[in-house]
Amino acid sequence: MAGREYTRAVARAPAAVGFVQLVCGDVLDPPFAPGQFGRVAALNLLDAVRSPRALLHHIHQLAAPGAEILMASPYAWRDDVVELAERLAGGDPAAALREEIRALGWTIEEEADLPWTLRRDARALSVYQTHYLRARRGE
Repeated sequence: MAGREYTRAVARAPAAVGFVQLVCGDVLDPPFAPGQFGRVAALNLLDAVRSPRALLHHIHQLAAPGAEILMASPYAWRDDVVELAERLAGGDPAAALREEIRALGWTIEEEADLPWTLRRDARALSVYQTHYLRARRGE
């Protein structure tokens, strides 16, 4: 379902995947030790947490040296989710994200504006324009 109201779901990994562990946790207080992941993805999260900069900090902490991050966001800020002072600054949030990522020591490898399709129900969907960014952490 779309929006901030969710229905209960069950996720099952296909048998051919091998070891898969699903973890439910707070993205701003992740239940993992630092430096554990070779790739960290944050898709449609920057505008869905109370502090995008805190999210970037945690992503940086979770990533191992040489790791890759994948991020995408439509920057659809909502006052009841992200306070004005916590949003990525200026009229261009993509430029602000680039600045924040580079300040953390990451090298941007790929960037694009892409459509993101969200199925609302069996008969309706919405297409958002999202900013996609892929970066690599220094060794």
